Amino acid sequence: MALWMAAVKDVTEKPPRRSFKHRQKEFASTVARRNQRRSFEHRHSIWPTAYSDILVLVTIATAISFFLFDRRLIQAQRNLDPAIIDIFQIITDIGKSEWYLVPTGIICLLLVYVDWRGLAKRQQVWLSSLLFDAWFMFTAIIGSGITTIIAKQFIGRARPRHFETLGPAFFDPLRFEASFASFPSGHATTIGALATVLALRFPQFRVVIIPLALVVGGSRVVVGAHYPSDVIMGLAVGMLFTLMLARFFATRKIGFRVVDNGPYEQVIPKRRVLRGASPLGFGGIFTLGKRLLGFGA
Repeated sequence: MALWMAAVKDVTEKPPRRSFKHRQKEFASTVARRNQRRSFEHRHSIWPTAYSDILVLVTIATAISFFLFDRRLIQAQRNLDPAIIDIFQIITDIGKSEWYLVPTGIICLLLVYVDWRGLAKRQQVWLSSLLFDAWFMFTAIIGSGITTIIAKQFIGRARPRHFETLGPAFFDPLRFEASFASFPSGHATTIGALATVLALRFPQFRVVIIPLALVVGGSRVVVGAHYPSDVIMGLAVGMLFTLMLARFFATRKIGFRVVDNGPYEQVIPKRRVLRGASPLGFGGIFTLGKRLLGFGA
């Protein structure tokens, strides 16, 4: 009886009231953490000055190509050996987005619902990193691709197949036909996003990744599917969208971090990605969603 009364008393007893000074200290601590997070996000915005510089350079390069090289290079393409075009037709297929969206999407779906509780901590961290890498690549490619698709329809540039009749400077916005969706190049956007993802994750291989991306992008001109200016802007869209996405994750301390590197800031990967989210399921998705929105970072 006495034990029961003690238990009831323990449950019903009100917690001791905290002093005003204690509550004031807790409030100040909460405000300081919130301001620190906002200050971090402000200092490391997703669109730094360096990206504006890149965009200006890309715009200049695109304009130069449009006025000086588009016509000449497509005329030269018409005289290429068919065997060379056949080789580049194989290379250009590397820029198809489905080659990357399907496997990364499958990896995300599988890992989200895998029970990780029986695995060692190191294996959980590895699976967490794999999940983030797959999600990052999927989001970068599909996000930049959608951006390019929308831009294509509003610009409506005729493809090189109409070069002899319409020329390189014919535009018919909102026509919603593939033959009038040349600018920017979708394949180049995909390969620009993919190359940026790989260059961020494996910076030691950038000297190989970047030239290969340029070759795949240039193949769109060789096969007569795009003008050079289409490819330049497509590569830029894929690259800038992916860099913005990486910085977005970095401001939430997920997958990347921002470090000072001379006059510009650099986004670099970090090993530990998702803390307290294994197995993931809906609970882990909710945890990750809160961090992406800026809560609990």
